[in-house]
Amino acid sequence: MARAVCRHRTSLNCKYTAGVRLRYQRTIRSHMEYILIIIAFNMILFFRTLRFSICVDDIRRYKSIQDGVLDTQKTPINWLKIRLYGGGTFGPARKGEAPDAHIDHAFTILLHTLASVIVYLAFGSSEISFWSAILYSCNPTNTQTSVWLNGRRYLINVILVLSMVMVAKLQYGWIACLPLYAATSMFHVTAFAAPVLFIGWYSIPLALCFYALFHNKINGKIKERMASLQTRDFREFTPKRLIVVVKCYGFFLTKMLFPGITLMNYPNLFFWGITKDGNNDAYRFNYDFYVGIFSIFASVCCIVALPDTSRPLAGFAALAILQWCAIIPATQLLADRYTSTAMPFVMFFVAYFVHTPIVLMALAGFYVARLWYAMDMFTSIWHYYKYQLYHAPHITTPRKDLINYLINVGDYMKAWHYTREGLDISPNDFSMLHRAAICAKAVGSRKQALEYLAKAEQHPYIDQEDSQMQWCEEFRRQTKQEDVGQLNRKRF
Repeated sequence: MARAVCRHRTSLNCKYTAGVRLRYQRTIRSHMEYILIIIAFNMILFFRTLRFSICVDDIRRYKSIQDGVLDTQKTPINWLKIRLYGGGTFGPARKGEAPDAHIDHAFTILLHTLASVIVYLAFGSSEISFWSAILYSCNPTNTQTSVWLNGRRYLINVILVLSMVMVAKLQYGWIACLPLYAATSMFHVTAFAAPVLFIGWYSIPLALCFYALFHNKINGKIKERMASLQTRDFREFTPKRLIVVVKCYGFFLTKMLFPGITLMNYPNLFFWGITKDGNNDAYRFNYDFYVGIFSIFASVCCIVALPDTSRPLAGFAALAILQWCAIIPATQLLADRYTSTAMPFVMFFVAYFVHTPIVLMALAGFYVARLWYAMDMFTSIWHYYKYQLYHAPHITTPRKDLINYLINVGDYMKAWHYTREGLDISPNDFSMLHRAAICAKAVGSRKQALEYLAKAEQHPYIDQEDSQMQWCEEFRRQTKQEDVGQLNRKRF
């Protein structure tokens, strides 16, 4: 009898052990299937970028690599930083040769795929985290990190931040998070609020201690950034600037959820601090302001409604957005890449609250359609100009860059074509009038050049009057000297 009972218990133990082993194997198989789907999804989405060239800041980066900037970094940390910072990671075969953009794009695909897989692992390896990874992979607001080579440093920080989320779950994991957090400073400040993820709100005294230790370096960096800002509205934090902060927060959050048309330069708040009309629009209580108020309210409600374990994730996402809302000095106010570190967390909460596969599938389909169209902007520098000028013709930055390039290569007729288009849209814009004067002078119409110059003097940008008037005086002096020289040649 005793032997029969013993055999029965042994049989039950064996069946239990086999059952546990079978469930474990099924779980591992399920995780691997999800990961393989995420990898395949990314490869299918971004395979076409392998034939893309370089554009915008990539060109300057490639030029510096041709000049041998990679060879100047001797320490291992700087060697790694310079190669992961942007395009041209693997460098040219020989000094003076251009890096291979196809290899660069392949490497960016691998990094973005890695980030997507870590999204799945970091947020629990569940169905919710799977949809989080899918939404993150195809969100068109990510194009400046998933497609644009110069956005690679933002993508590296995304990987580091998500790695902190994974490591923080371990016992004493917050200690291992510290070197990961330190590594983010090599690439960008997008992960500034990351300590919230692994030590919660104790990160506030940690941040104060960090500032006390490195305040000289931090203040020096802030002064350097401030020196690049030309207007008072950018440099000074007044109460009415809170209106701009609210609008920026609303823009970033809605852009992550409902991308719309993806651009490098957006019309929202573009002329803030530059023209009077731009300031009037920035400080007005309009639709953008109320969207910002609702976005902040929704973020607070999300943080309150979540369980304690998820609140640091939502808190970090909110802080990661807020730091770019006209708070820290930046050369560009609104850019998709500023949302890079918050994006995985926002997509996680979308999947968490929606949690309906058919709805999430429809949202992913919408993202894929927008992403497929937005990729064209990064095909080459000419595709970028064509795309940007078509969707936001009144934004002067890409138009100025294109006109400057055409002037530098001596193609004044084509430069005049784009300048004329700019003047038709913004007849009183100083930058367009300035370039119209250059083009008119180059083709021999000095009288017309002086007419454009006189009109430009009536419409300088805010707080840039001295430098712009100085340029106008120098241009007028050179034009008159050329007129005198031409008259003397005719006389003799």
